[in-house]
This record gives sequence, C-alpha cells and structure tokens, in this order.
Amino acid sequence: MLRSSVRSSASPHSFVPLSTSRWLPRAIALLVWLCAGFVLTYVVLHWMAQRPATLVPVQATAVVGADTQAVARALGAQATQAVPVAPVAAPSRYVLTGVVAPAGGGQSSGVALIAIDGQRPGTYRVGAVLDGRWAVQTVERRSVVLRSTDAPGQQITLALPELAS
Repeated sequence: MLRSSVRSSASPHSFVPLSTSRWLPRAIALLVWLCAGFVLTYVVLHWMAQRPATLVPVQATAVVGADTQAVARALGAQATQAVPVAPVAAPSRYVLTGVVAPAGGGQSSGVALIAIDGQRPGTYRVGAVLDGRWAVQTVERRSVVLRSTDAPGQQITLALPELAS
C-alpha cells in the first residue's frame, strides 16, 4: 500500500497559522523603522530651526508716483474747472498732533488728532466738524486740510512738525 507523506497529527504549536507567524516580525520591524524615521525628522527639523538667520541686503527701490490726472482722463473723467481756493492762515488755536492716513493716500478715509485751544487732542475723521466752523476735508501722511463750513473755498492746512534727525 502507498503511504501518504502528509502528517495528520495536530500538535499544540501548530495552532498559529503559518502566514501570521511570518508577518508579525515584519510589522514590528516596520514599526521600529517608522519610529526611527520620525525621530530623525524631528532632530533634523529642530537642528535647522536653531541656525541663525542670515540677512540678505536689499536695494531700495524708488517709489514711482502715479499721475492722478492722467489716470482719471484714461478712465473717462471729465475735466472740471478748479475753484480758486483762498488760503487762510492757520489759526494758532488748532494744533495737529498726529494722523492715521491710509497707505494709498485715499482722501475718503483717515483720522486726525487735533488739539483745540491747548486742550487734549481729539480724534476727527474725514468729514467731522471742528468747533462748528471747520470740517476735516483730507487726511494725508503728514498734514490735514480743513475746509470752512461757513465760507466755501476757504481752507486751512495743518501740518505735523518736521522730524528732527
């Protein structure tokens, strides 16, 4: 009779499938290598953050101002007659102490700090009225233009004092 070469005896150690016993060491090795990679990445990134930053010299560029009249004509604005403005000497009772002007130089926004009669400065937005006679017309980088609410065409320009170098 022919004998079969396959054993059919069940031992207590053969309970674990053969495929699981092969993948368990591989999974543990993968986990160890992933942890090593994370640690190495952390150390490299931490080391790179400790190096001092180097300053790169930058050349100053000239600011080119736009010709607002040319831009207005290009966009279809009609030419208007300029109303002659009679300059009025700035009364000594108004002192400009600070401005918050928009970066683009827009004339519809901004805040001025103006002291009246030596009092504590007050904040005045564009369009606000001072003492019932003068309204803030424009706020620029270092100056404020006030227009008269009584007599059209009268303006006062208040300027910040020059910076001492």
